[in-house]
Amino acid sequence: MSTITNILAVDDDPIFLKTFLLPVLSIISNKLLLTAPNTLTTINIAHDGYEGWNLFKKIKPDIVFTDRQMPRMSGDELVTNIITYEYQPKAIIMISNAKPDIHLKGITKFIDKRDVLNMFFETKKQKDKTG
Repeated sequence: MSTITNILAVDDDPIFLKTFLLPVLSIISNKLLLTAPNTLTTINIAHDGYEGWNLFKKIKPDIVFTDRQMPRMSGDELVTNIITYEYQPKAIIMISNAKPDIHLKGITKFIDKRDVLNMFFETKKQKDKTG
């Protein structure tokens, strides 16, 4: 029997989202497939916190990746909404250039956007070496 892992990625920067975050999430998805062969991963995208909140309630994702600074609803507001909602994801990961707010409840991990870029370029470099 297959299990499905739903990932929600929320970021208002279309270049970062498409060029860097989605490829990194695809790598994570492929690694999940290697460790749990019967796992399917879906990656859902929202372009700001408000859209992310509405999509969150609809799909009930297992993992949420969110930017911090976005129009209409910030990542901080999105996380606050999520942690008070009836459904709780397994992890909420905030990706930001801003300094992590250690007082923000509900965040599983903070990741600096530069680290996502480094992961992307390191993976690309390894792929280029292997052909």
